[in-house]
Amino acid sequence: MSTASSSNARNGDEESDEESNLTAAFEAAAINATHRRSSTLVTSDDREEEEEDANVETVNNPTPEPEPEPENPTSTVNTRPTRRRKQTTPLSRHQAFAREVRRLQMNPGFMIPRLSFGRVVREILMRQSDPPLRMTMGALEGLQTATEMYLTQRFEDAYMLTMHRGRVTLENRDMALMTYICQKFGQL
Repeated sequence: MSTASSSNARNGDEESDEESNLTAAFEAAAINATHRRSSTLVTSDDREEEEEDANVETVNNPTPEPEPEPENPTSTVNTRPTRRRKQTTPLSRHQAFAREVRRLQMNPGFMIPRLSFGRVVREILMRQSDPPLRMTMGALEGLQTATEMYLTQRFEDAYMLTMHRGRVTLENRDMALMTYICQKFGQL
């Protein structure tokens, strides 16, 4: 009976030694982890202490426990929230629109490309006359100038109706109302 109690006492001492060694190893690992996070400058003495702690840890615990993997691996990769692009306000859109209108008004050239306008005029002339008529470049430029001035004036007036309604987007009903006003009261 005394041999059984002495073997139990030895087992109890061995278990308590193992527990104390494990707790010492865990405390050392915790201290090393906080030391790594808190200091950026690591001296050679610190490295030697870390190696000794690692050696103690491997002696006491030969099979290290695997670290638990994060549940969502993508969340650890990009922890910074994505930034949304700032949306433009209606006022800044209006300013950009006004700036573009001023730029186009200052441009001395034609708004409609000359070749496209010439094709449309040629198509209309072929439909309207039996023998195809020919136009000089000066006549075509004069016709294009008059056409662009008429369309620009029509769009300006229609856009004034749009702004009067308190909107920004030119709609078909604004153009129809402008056509009605011009027919009813003559060319304005």
